[in-house]
Formats: sequence, structure tokens, C-alpha cells
Amino acid sequence: RVYRHESPLLCALVQRPIRLLLALSLGVALASLLGCIRLIWRQSIKRWLVIALLLTLLLSVACAHGGSSMSSVLGFAWDSGHATIGPLTSPILLSLGIGMATPRRRPSDQEEAQLDDLAGFGLIGFSSLLPVMAVEILALCVADADAVWIQRDLR
Repeated sequence: RVYRHESPLLCALVQRPIRLLLALSLGVALASLLGCIRLIWRQSIKRWLVIALLLTLLLSVACAHGGSSMSSVLGFAWDSGHATIGPLTSPILLSLGIGMATPRRRPSDQEEAQLDDLAGFGLIGFSSLLPVMAVEILALCVADADAVWIQRDLR
């Protein structure tokens, strides 16, 4: 249970689930798009994962220093980001990644063809970070926009 007096911001996020659903959906969609762009540009997943992880950690630090109400959203953001990669999303993302990596093969490059087979698997890791970022950004926006509403409801 989420108690309004213990975590008003988390309560505000949960009470309007459409915002949370849209943020998570946009996070997975943006991760899929950026993952496909990465495959088309033939770039390493490491660079993209490091950038996404650093941005997510910076947002986490911003949320942690945003007050007690903001820090309660932090665990929720990380949990919801990993909940988006489940039994339905994972096969779709794997298929997308492997399908995008397959046309890049050249018949003469056997070793490169084996690396291309593995190129699609980084999409799952990338797609678990961007929803975390999306929920953290949503929490920062809701904290500013709903501050008056939260304070009024606490009285």
C-alpha cells in the first residue's frame, strides 16, 4: 500500500496511472528506436549503454536529493523499468534486434556475421534503462506540477 502521508509523490503517480503507462511506453519505444538506429549505424552497444546508464544514474541522484518524497519514487522507477522487460516484450525486442542485425551480413565475413548475430541482444539491456529514465523524468515533472495539489491534499 502507498500511504499519502508517507509518500505523496508516489501516491500522485499511482493515482493517475495513464501518465505512468505513457512514460513507460515511451521509454520502451524510444529505446527500441535508438537501438535500431544503433544497429543501422553499426555502433557498439557499449557506448550507448554507458551513456544511458550515466544519464539514468544522474537522474537518480537528482531524485535522491529531491527530498524524501522524491526518493521514494526512486525504487519504484527502477522496479518499473525492469518490469517492462517481461515475457511479452523480450521476445519482440529480441526478434527486432536480430532482424535488424541480419541484413547487415556479408557472405565473405564469417566472423563479422557471428558478431552481427549477437548485435540484437543488447536491445534488451538498453530497453530496460530508458523506462527508468522516463519514470524519473515523470516524477521530476509531477513533483513540480503537482506540488500545490500534494500540499493541499496533505492538510
